[in-house]
Amino acid sequence: VEYEAARGRLAQPQQHNNRGFDVISHRPDGSDRRIIEVKATARDWPDRGVPVSDSQIEKNREAGDEFWLYVVEHPEDPEQARVTAI
Repeated sequence: VEYEAARGRLAQPQQHNNRGFDVISHRPDGSDRRIIEVKATARDWPDRGVPVSDSQIEKNREAGDEFWLYVVEHPEDPEQARVTAI
């Protein structure tokens, strides 16, 4: 949510048990909607990848270009934390 806000976007986190994604984001005028699944890893993510569930794959198929995967590396360390938006 902070990552999106820093880029001038409005982000609404979904309930913890929401199926298929974690955040809905858009520009202040409502355009450029993003359905975002967030994955966090304590390591550099290319080392081991991130798991994706069947419901997340299905949501990606439904949402098409609106679906984004955000991988957050080192989320507990602000100096190393990095978000990769895919």
